[in-house]
Amino acid sequence: MRLILISSERIIIEKSLRLDFLATNNGTKYETLLVGMTIVQKIGEKAVEIFSDSRLVVGQVQGELEARDVRM
Repeated sequence: MRLILISSERIIIEKSLRLDFLATNNGTKYETLLVGMTIVQKIGEKAVEIFSDSRLVVGQVQGELEARDVRM
């Protein structure tokens, strides 16, 4: 998966991720979100905008959807 972060100072961080375990398409997108949020926390940003093409991941973050798989 590819992760792109843009800081409030317009600094762009691009990262390619490779998981060391089997995951569904939505699972990889969820893991990418978690890695991105970890980086955001480490660089000290307080607010984020998240963009994803996964309706499940976006719905979970917004509290609109609930996943059936406990790993999600």
